[in-house]
Formats: sequence, structure tokens, C-alpha cells
Amino acid sequence: MNASEQIRSVFNFDVVKLPLTGPDSAFTPHYGLFRQDSGQCVGSAVKKRYTPHTTDDVVILADAAMEAFGESSVKCHWNAGHNVIIQPTDDQRRAIYGTADNIFMRCLISAGYNGTPFRASLGMYRDACKNLSIPRFVEGTTSVIRHTKSLRPKMKELVASFERVKAGWETLASLATRMEASNVRLGDFLRHVYGEPEAGSKRGETIHAQRTEAIFRRVQSERIRTGRPDFSGDFTVSVWECYQSIQGYSQHSERGRAAREDDFARILRAADEPHVKKAEQYALELIA
Repeated sequence: MNASEQIRSVFNFDVVKLPLTGPDSAFTPHYGLFRQDSGQCVGSAVKKRYTPHTTDDVVILADAAMEAFGESSVKCHWNAGHNVIIQPTDDQRRAIYGTADNIFMRCLISAGYNGTPFRASLGMYRDACKNLSIPRFVEGTTSVIRHTKSLRPKMKELVASFERVKAGWETLASLATRMEASNVRLGDFLRHVYGEPEAGSKRGETIHAQRTEAIFRRVQSERIRTGRPDFSGDFTVSVWECYQSIQGYSQHSERGRAAREDDFARILRAADEPHVKKAEQYALELIA
């Protein structure tokens, strides 16, 4: 099954726009979006002029991405919209530390029904901890694609958009390498991202302490896995390890939520989690 067939197999339905009525079937200017297969309501109410995108549109975006990225596989996920991860071959692998800490190129295509354009975001999969991070503050690694009624005639423009995103891989790899080369005390990094526990709140203090302990254990485990030396006396580690530990904690270990989600949902949530964004911003500041 090729990528287009796989996408059509997973997203074997379209989203239709239907009028919404008020009491006693009174007219309203609002429309709702519904899955054709299940009738599930998708997103918020929209206006009459809104045109929902289709599975065909998602296939066209993926075709353009595959042309730009070369040989790739795909993973698909529905979350009130279409999400497709493009996975190029391992030829683009970059070693960050030794042979056990590597990053691999990924591209996330997001096509939601919240009135926002399509988005192509470059990410990096880290094999040492199975993190898939999608930086939000690195220039040149995101492309916004406006939805129009006919995307196929714009294929050259779409391919060019994905090629620009792909070109950001060298930037991402360079930043990861610079993070690895810069050190910071883990406790200082966590305090900058999470702050101090709420004064007088026993529950807040408990959550803060448990989160800190979980992140320290995560870093220690990953240092062993990647062949790094033991912690120094003041728990100095690389900026890369700090950023990845917070991203990994949010994606895999955060209390309650991570256990209820599938892998794809964790990736999407962690990408926009405020503390992950703050960790990324601080890491970039430290190596500026």
C-alpha cells in the first residue's frame, strides 16, 4: 500500500457542512461540520462561505511532501482534523552524542477544521528516548499553506513550500548539536521553566517535587542509555538533555493525560504544551 492509499484507508470519510437551526427550526447563519461516516460533530460552527477541506486535499499535501522529502513512509491520525507524519529514510540521521543519541527528520502535516491554514512543521525524532519534538520557535521549519478549493494545480507551489521546510533540517541539527555542547545545571533549567511551587499549597509542592524527581530520573536513565558519564555534583548536564527531558516528560510521563492518549495524541499535545515551549525558548537563549 503506497502513501496515498494508506491515507485514504485511514481517512476513508469526508467532513460535510450542514446548516444549524435554532428553536422551532428557526434559521441561523451558522453551519456545523460533521463526519460523513459517523455523524460526529467536528470543531466549531462556521459561516456559509466556509469550505471544509477533504481527504483528497490531504493526499495532495502528502504527495507534495513526498516529492520534496524523497522516499518516505507516513503515519496518520485523526484529532478533529487530519494529521500526517512524513517519515523520510534514515539517510538524514544526525548524531548528537556518540552512536546512541541521534535525531531523525520528521514532517508533520496538520489540517484542522478550526479556521486555520494547513501547517507543515519540521520535527526531530530522538531514538534515545522515543521523543518526537516539533520546535515552534526555530525560523524556517514551519510553512503555512492556505486552503483553496483546488490544490492540485498548485502542486509546484506546494512542493516548494515543503522543500523550504526540509531545508530547515540543517538548522535543527545544528541547534541540537550546539545544545549538546552547552551545559547548565538541571535544577536551574527546571526552575526557569516551572518556577517555584505555589507557596502554602501542599498539593502544589507535592506535584512540583514529583515532577522534578521524574525528570531527574528521566535524565539519569537517558545518560546511562546513551553512554554519558554520571551526574556531576551539581547535576550539570547539556542544554540538549534539559530540553529533551521536559519534552519527554510532557509527551510520555505527565500525570494522567499521557496514560490516556495514543502516541500520536501525545506528540501533538506536547508540541503545544506551554512548558515545552518555554523549555525550547530557554534552550535557544542559552546557546544564542
